[in-house]
Amino acid sequence: MELLKDIGKVDSKINSVLIISLISIVLTDLVFNNLPELFSGASGLLNAYYNFCIGIVVSYIFYFFVVHLKEQSDKLNIQPYVLKKSQNIVANHDDVIGKLKKLSGDSSPEKFLTKNDIEAVFKSINPMATAPMTLGLGGAAANWLQYMDSRRYYTEEKIGKVFKLMPHLDTELAQILSAIEDCSYFVSLKHTANRELPNNKDLIPWAEPFYEYSQLCKSLEKYYEAL
Repeated sequence: MELLKDIGKVDSKINSVLIISLISIVLTDLVFNNLPELFSGASGLLNAYYNFCIGIVVSYIFYFFVVHLKEQSDKLNIQPYVLKKSQNIVANHDDVIGKLKKLSGDSSPEKFLTKNDIEAVFKSINPMATAPMTLGLGGAAANWLQYMDSRRYYTEEKIGKVFKLMPHLDTELAQILSAIEDCSYFVSLKHTANRELPNNKDLIPWAEPFYEYSQLCKSLEKYYEAL
């Protein structure tokens, strides 16, 4: 049963080629070899195709036991590490929205808010106001953009560590992490976190980008909960 599950994890195109080759081998042995030669040289062509199919089956067996099973084993070995880093990435999101909600007076337990709810929270907070974080050894108080940017930095750090295992990552996970790393929320923080913004009295300009980022984190949480 486990062997069948592992075979099912092989690329469907590779499995399809194997099935066609096996059917061709069986039909050649049981049917085609017993038929009269249709034209001169047909027997030689059939024999060449038969040997080609045998070669495919041998190559598949080598690939399955030497390459595929090792890849599956590697994925299982790194899964706890990837899971932990993915949880850290979502936790950074939860930390930001949790503190912003608390400051705005929103006591709901929901961490993945609707776009309207995020706008309501962000509208009540001045980006230059003091955040619950200090900067460097001097202990200067950070503002909210600097605090949000620090979470962005640690998130990108976690993503970078996961990407070092890229050959062993599922395509879905790699796509989610890439989308988080390149999201407009992160881009905006990089350009504004350490600037004076006297004309910005609230966080509304960052509300929609944060919503998109939040939805990506929600997708990441669903991904690792399904593992």
